[in-house]
Amino acid sequence: MINNNYTKTQLIPNATKPIIDAFTFFITTKCTLKCKRCLMSFPYCPNPKHTPKNQVFAEMQKVSELCFAAFGERQAVLHADIIGGEPLLHPDILEIAKELYKYRTQFVELRIVTNSTIVPKNDLCEFIKSVNDSGVRFIFLLDHYPKVSTKYSEIIDKLDSYGIPYRVDNYVGDDIHFNGWVDIGNYEGKKEYKDAKELFCSRCVYKTFICLPIWNGKIYPCAYTFGGEIRGTFTAEPEECIDLFDESIPIENRIKWIKLSWIDANEPLSGCYSCNGVGWEGQKRFAAAEQS
Repeated sequence: MINNNYTKTQLIPNATKPIIDAFTFFITTKCTLKCKRCLMSFPYCPNPKHTPKNQVFAEMQKVSELCFAAFGERQAVLHADIIGGEPLLHPDILEIAKELYKYRTQFVELRIVTNSTIVPKNDLCEFIKSVNDSGVRFIFLLDHYPKVSTKYSEIIDKLDSYGIPYRVDNYVGDDIHFNGWVDIGNYEGKKEYKDAKELFCSRCVYKTFICLPIWNGKIYPCAYTFGGEIRGTFTAEPEECIDLFDESIPIENRIKWIKLSWIDANEPLSGCYSCNGVGWEGQKRFAAAEQS
């Protein structure tokens, strides 16, 4: 069931690369862990809470409508992720998973991303098994951290018993995903324009791995921009995000953004002026999920 090394072409034989690697629907800022260097800044969130299910439903609908307007019926997005915090903490995770399934034709693969501290309930497993049995790929993505992923083996056994596919991002032993974690910065300081542009152009994985966070009614261009708003220490410029519920934004502007006009412009985002970058060659790596 584990497949750590699949490629886009394995998921979509004879297809062109999707334009967007992932939409990540953040359904909660609550987490079972408090990790140093959390990419999403959740330990620094002043008021952790679950997103109400109806808001998540509305976000999914708006994203689906925007994707259809921009790309038509093409599967232009590789993954649609339900994520947190720890999404299995959300009391309405089953209903949220069922809602995401409604938009299955627009995504190659649906996923629930977990830190392996909570065993999924039977009703959720039964639903996801039925989805996979119908031919739609809906998987679990398990982060396997040393010491703190206390339910990892139990989760693996349960998913195997249901025949549910999963992928593991492993941080234990020698086979370390991404060679470990990075420190993207603490939102302090201010780079010069030339340094911010150099970071955006050559030191950021988000220019080539297009993973767009969705939280609190907005689509963000990267984890750093999103994390600043989670912390309450950084506000993205309006043109750097899409407010899904601001009807005054022309559809043409939304389509340009979702087709990555902000990357094509080759100009740094406001967050680039304090970010350390993500994933560049030679960047220092740290042990994953060290607890604060």
